[in-house]
Amino acid sequence: MLKRLIAKALPESVPAGSLRAPHLLPRLAVHHGVPGAASVLAYDPVQRLLAVGTRDGRIKVFGHDGIEALLCSPAKAACKFLEFVCNSEYMVQVTMFNAIEIWRLNDRQLADSLQWEVNITAFSTVPDTSFLYVGDETGVFSVLELGGGRLNKRPYSVPPYVTMAGLVRQDSSRAPALIGILPQPEAYHSRVLLAYANSILTLWDLHSLRVLATRGGSEMQCTRLSEAGDRLADLLTGRRNVPKPTEEDEEDEQDGEGPEVSCLSWACPFGSVFAVGYSNGEIALWGLPHPPLRTPGPSPSTSCSSLPSLPSLAAAPSGSVQFPISPGGMKALGEEISSQPLVRLQVQGGKGERSPITALRWCADARRAAERGLERGGERVGERGGGRLYVCGGEMPGLPGSVSVVQLGGLEEGMREKAMVKLPWFGPVADVVVAPSTLGSMCASAILVLTFPGQVHLYDEPGMEEHLSARLLSPSPSSHAPAPPEPVSFENPGSAVTTGRLMLAPWGMQASHVLSQLPRVSETRCPSALSHGTKWPVAGGSFGQQPEISPEDGLCLYISGHRNGVTHISDLSTPLIVPLASAPAHLNQGDDQPSYTAVTAVDFCAVSALLVVGHEDGLVELFELSTRRRTLCCQIITERGGYEQATPSECEEGFQMVAQFHQHRAKVRSVALATGVGRLAIGDDNGMVSLVNLDTFTLICYRECHPGAASSPIAATVFAALPVPSSDSSSSSSSSSLSSSLTSTSSFSSSSAAAAAAAPAADAPSARSAGNQRRGSVGAGGGWGRGVDGV
Repeated sequence: MLKRLIAKALPESVPAGSLRAPHLLPRLAVHHGVPGAASVLAYDPVQRLLAVGTRDGRIKVFGHDGIEALLCSPAKAACKFLEFVCNSEYMVQVTMFNAIEIWRLNDRQLADSLQWEVNITAFSTVPDTSFLYVGDETGVFSVLELGGGRLNKRPYSVPPYVTMAGLVRQDSSRAPALIGILPQPEAYHSRVLLAYANSILTLWDLHSLRVLATRGGSEMQCTRLSEAGDRLADLLTGRRNVPKPTEEDEEDEQDGEGPEVSCLSWACPFGSVFAVGYSNGEIALWGLPHPPLRTPGPSPSTSCSSLPSLPSLAAAPSGSVQFPISPGGMKALGEEISSQPLVRLQVQGGKGERSPITALRWCADARRAAERGLERGGERVGERGGGRLYVCGGEMPGLPGSVSVVQLGGLEEGMREKAMVKLPWFGPVADVVVAPSTLGSMCASAILVLTFPGQVHLYDEPGMEEHLSARLLSPSPSSHAPAPPEPVSFENPGSAVTTGRLMLAPWGMQASHVLSQLPRVSETRCPSALSHGTKWPVAGGSFGQQPEISPEDGLCLYISGHRNGVTHISDLSTPLIVPLASAPAHLNQGDDQPSYTAVTAVDFCAVSALLVVGHEDGLVELFELSTRRRTLCCQIITERGGYEQATPSECEEGFQMVAQFHQHRAKVRSVALATGVGRLAIGDDNGMVSLVNLDTFTLICYRECHPGAASSPIAATVFAALPVPSSDSSSSSSSSSLSSSLTSTSSFSSSSAAAAAAAPAADAPSARSAGNQRRGSVGAGGGWGRGVDGV
């Protein structure tokens, strides 16, 4: 068998003429996995797509198993906000340079971009519409419309002196920034919640142009808002002559402010309760008037399109704009102005400073929704504490940032300890998103957590609900309760890539021939469902791009070694990474508990279809790629160069192990195959180099690369063909004989050492003879991987 493979390896490894100009043009053809600079998550429940924004301008979009797309912003600026335009082909990114970019997912192109004049501090899409809400550092709320992939700014802007009369003057240069924008559920096309940095929270009616409710702030701020509303109402109704307040009469705009708002989220399916995170690490739940019941009428898009046109503030001189306000518009009636929340909470007890709350995500109780239905009215809507709140931040100084889960139905005194649990820590948390169970549902099927550097983990939300519900019913937090759901890595459940090689296998070679005949790997990287039977949330997308390399060129192969000991070969001829075959992991039995050793070096010969894999513990394995199932005896080269034969075993089609080499005791840093002359070179972390004869499975040499010098790892080993002068001058004039030489490069040295492979040292013949004697015990033609059945 070896002679057959060696004979096939004698021609050039790359046929003449197969290298073309496009192969030498560097361009990004394929990107796999979550970028390490990931910072923002976005999820589309309709198309079931996950998008990841980064700090270097890239956007990665994930669909079902293996479908990925990489979008590169021309500005290369960090992503600030990222959202899908629901049920459309568009996605919106707001960069740190305050550019609003519209990406078309069908062709992965930038459809439009709009540069905002000031710093954007809040952004939101409107469900089921093509409208976008923008808030900036001047406190102005603006409306954009996306039509045909183009951004159009609507003549609708609400400045902060309208929503906070008495706190902000019209000509103020120190207006608080607009931190958060939330369209109100059940009325998202007509009402919006605005959160300002000075802790004021305003519910604004888009059509009647008035404030419906004001929450937050300090007692002093609420008093000033109420007094301003009284003055405006009296002035507009003519009940008495109210003098216009002078600048001296008004207090400083920043006096008596509460803690700065950092993030917010709804905490009720009807928009009557919302949660606010503050810069001091506290969380507050606030109540709002119930939105009106939905009645048959115009669609949300039509309703948003009918927004009144308001004067543009950017083009008008300061103080010249008169904003239309209905009588009583600035004054909330009765208890519509309140500085007292429903409840305050902290994710970690004790006194002292805490880190700011950076993200809040809420989902409803699936069990309650199924039992009672999400009906309106009475105490049903008063389920104002239901569901779970996922919190990022709020930790004590010096503690790593993590995600805390709070069961809002258990916030009574004495129950809070049992109502909170922390998710496992995998690194600093960047973002959290909720994957709804169905379209339009407030219940979630999964929670996705992004941590640095570029890790995404999924948690089964129904499992989290079951765990927290059992904790609340148990006598103590330590009582028996169902375990919290285990995190599932969004990436390949295998493990991280530790080494890799990229190569082209032209048609006609053994590797391309065998790989084209092997059945495609049907095993998916992601499970079809989570532990409670909910569907895997990221399952959208489709194939939408032609291959970068034409099929007649052959297969573009990527050989990747992984931390769990597995080696994969994938086809990169298309933007979709197609797995072709895998070499199994080596189980290390030397430890107290068996474990797999990481792959640290790989090499593959497309001519002979041989794969060599080096491991962290010094083991080197040789695999042959075959389309047949057969019984093989693996040849084992021991530490001292001895020869053993493993028990025959049944090998499936694909990569079949034919030999193991145990002479190295340190981590293998480099391996090189030269099947044309039947040689294998190995370099390790201690500076040792070995040369193996693949024809006889004998150890030609095993020596230190730089004797007497400080040990230096062998970073690379390469075989090269060198001309050797011929003794016959006439024959040398016509041709030169070639001798294969091995060049080993040390990691910390610029020098190189060469060891003759075709003509080894004086002890090589005896080693070869010994190898032939050992080979005779195997049987004719049984040098390596010889089939017991005589194949």
